[in-house]
Amino acid sequence: MRGLLIALATGAASPGFASDSVELKFEDVPRLVAAKNQAVVGAERMIEAARARTGSLDRSFLPSLGAEAGGERLRTGTYADATQPYGHVEARVNLYRGGRDRLDEGLAERRVALASAEGRRTMATELAAARKAYWKLVSNRETAKLVAEALTQNEKLLEAAKRRIGRGLATET
Repeated sequence: MRGLLIALATGAASPGFASDSVELKFEDVPRLVAAKNQAVVGAERMIEAARARTGSLDRSFLPSLGAEAGGERLRTGTYADATQPYGHVEARVNLYRGGRDRLDEGLAERRVALASAEGRRTMATELAAARKAYWKLVSNRETAKLVAEALTQNEKLLEAAKRRIGRGLATET
């Protein structure tokens, strides 16, 4: 983002630049930083990843059930084939893990809070840099306008001086 704004600032004085330019408003800077800045986008993804690692009710406390069934076909040498079914049903209940569920959930929530804080810090840092670059861009554009006006005024004064010299009213030094 900063490179984009600086590139805009350095090209602001060229005549071709003004015709191809896009209007950039100060109010647009936070939206552009949030959408285009890779550090901010990465911080948002870190927050999403931390939220994905938090526990859930079904995984932590609700019982899990499982069932398996099938059959085997046995053949031994010259004996006749024998078919034998198998199966089992399983139920798991998370009754007590010594408080580890609560600790794990607390740790995951703190990781989400930490990722959120880091995301806010990253956004603030990148937004401050983008705003600084924005005002540098505005300053460069204003400077370019002033220089263009000064050059125009200088050209007018130079033409007037050349006319006076040509008429003999002034001397060329």
